[in-house]
Amino acid sequence: SKDKLSNRDWDRILGFTSDIFQIEKWDKCKILSFGLVEYLKKIDINFEELNNFTPYKKINLLLICIWGKIKL
Repeated sequence: SKDKLSNRDWDRILGFTSDIFQIEKWDKCKILSFGLVEYLKKIDINFEELNNFTPYKKINLLLICIWGKIKL
């Protein structure tokens, strides 16, 4: 959210991010969050684990909301 990731580093991880068309290109936090949830679904992680996935409740709630929006 603080845009501290360099363009070089962003280019390195871009292939692992979500390509959902509704996300604006500048919203890197949302792009990373959707990509993370897509990956977690693909590896069949239990949805309940998102409640404590990070030490930040707000981020965990965001991931849970995204989980319900992504259909694989």
